[in-house]
Amino acid sequence: REWWSAGPRSMAHMLEDLYVPVEVLGCIASHFDAAATLLAFECAASSCRRATAGAWRNLTLSRFPRVEDILRLSPMPAPSFRELFRRQIAAALPPPRPSLADFI
Repeated sequence: REWWSAGPRSMAHMLEDLYVPVEVLGCIASHFDAAATLLAFECAASSCRRATAGAWRNLTLSRFPRVEDILRLSPMPAPSFRELFRRQIAAALPPPRPSLADFI
């Protein structure tokens, strides 16, 4: 049987054995929405989740170079680069506009 007709259970095992180098993940992610692409890879298989750790680091440091200085000066253990990326995106967003409920 061919791999595409192997059924979902066999496909899951094939994805688990998949090894994708960080450089390849970064290259693929750079052609699309990088964060969304990395999240999609993480959902594919645990081997991809392990591989994306380095890609999250590269993405975070390339998009937010100041994170490297923050990590160097921080006395506490750092969260994952995925979490640091999420926090930097949230910090860059403008504050929410006030609603009528804020004044009542």
